[in-house]
Amino acid sequence: MAPTAYGSKPTGDGNLIVESDEYDEVATDPIAAKYLHPFVGARELLHREQRW
Repeated sequence: MAPTAYGSKPTGDGNLIVESDEYDEVATDPIAAKYLHPFVGARELLHREQRW
């Protein structure tokens, strides 16, 4: 088994992260909505930002 290089890391050139201003549009899509989950990294925690 290979050693862990990093923990949870969203990849995909930022296409997997939904910003606050995009949330309503994604949440209305019945397929995409089921994959929306809060994303809390250091930036979000320290600056109280919301991303999914």
